[in-house]
Amino acid sequence: MAIEFRKLDRTDLEFALSITNSERWYLTEYDLLYYLGPNGTGIIALDDGERIGMATAALYGNVAWIGNVIVEEKKRQAGTGKVLMQELISRLDRAGTETFLLYAYDRSRSLYERLGFTFDCTVWDVTVPRQAWEHAVPVYSGLSEEVLRFDNMFVRQSRAAMLRHILGREGCKAFYSMSPSGSVSGYLLCSPGGIDYGSEVAPFIAEKADISSMLHALRDMQGPLHLYVPEENLAQLDSAGAAYTRTRRVHRGYMGSSSGVPVINGRVLSVGLLESG
Repeated sequence: MAIEFRKLDRTDLEFALSITNSERWYLTEYDLLYYLGPNGTGIIALDDGERIGMATAALYGNVAWIGNVIVEEKKRQAGTGKVLMQELISRLDRAGTETFLLYAYDRSRSLYERLGFTFDCTVWDVTVPRQAWEHAVPVYSGLSEEVLRFDNMFVRQSRAAMLRHILGREGCKAFYSMSPSGSVSGYLLCSPGGIDYGSEVAPFIAEKADISSMLHALRDMQGPLHLYVPEENLAQLDSAGAAYTRTRRVHRGYMGSSSGVPVINGRVLSVGLLESG
């Protein structure tokens, strides 16, 4: 029987948690609920009525960030992942999406290249153990409108709804720094992921001089810290004295208009959540 698709809904949450947990993605029901709201979407793949895969997209105007693309292991060699992606892209295209973005593991990069994605940077999942940080720069808590406008300069579209959703996670904290002129110069969000995992720092955008002070603000979070660092910015962690370990890498890909692709420069220390940009 041919693979069929339908829109992700609440009845799929148990399946979605089970299949993503098999890959140790550490998603929660709260995370997945975002894709059932007005700023997200998702689809379920079915084979003879049985759920076998899923894919989601976080929506930022005419930009869609694709994530959580996963197929049951027994179906992975049958081309299910390709048709799953084609179906999601087709639906997003009909809805007016102009830029498609995603992160791909080494093993899946070739699939996305065949679908038309161009890869422009490598991002490392970096683990930073608990350590003492210098903290000469004042750091403040909160996620203000000014912080959200600061984020827009890098992302090129508003991800306010996503950032507020992340901040709604139990135990999540937001911190920001200020320039001498009184404007926001950096910020981060940090979410606890459990004792076995540590805490996820994403996004994290900061001036080089502010990095250690902002990491110091996370001293009470569960450790170690996980950051998603563009390869060209690993030197920024070196300069801050971070004793980090690279655990895995992903590759950023885009398709469609390049005007919707977020900026990566020396201030981007952690790009954001891998499944939602």
